[in-house]
Amino acid sequence: MANERELSIQAIRDPRGWLVIHLMLPLIPRTRWRLDVMLNSGRPQSVISRTSRDRLVVLDLLRHESGDRYRLAGAEADGQPLPDFPLRLSAGPALLGVEGMLGLDFFDQFVRVCLDTDPLLLTLLPR
Repeated sequence: MANERELSIQAIRDPRGWLVIHLMLPLIPRTRWRLDVMLNSGRPQSVISRTSRDRLVVLDLLRHESGDRYRLAGAEADGQPLPDFPLRLSAGPALLGVEGMLGLDFFDQFVRVCLDTDPLLLTLLPR
């Protein structure tokens, strides 16, 4: 039986081979904005593309902290709320054809991170 605190998130394989999850961000009641992010635990910091940053800032979904650093709040994945997490502006996501990447700083918020490769189910246990 799964722990009630665990988050189970369905990942998908992007046509280029990346593993991606859909983050849903609140716009207005019952309306969400989808942000597709690649799982990249080899990257120390989570990042967002310039285009995605610009859209999310206009929609008031991304909070500027300082310089090229932002904070994403209110994101959900598969209907489950995620903790707020930092994002840094980077050219990397656009070069790889994704909107953003979840790096090690995102995964460090969890005591356990597990990816079942078939059916690509990401399980996260919060601290």
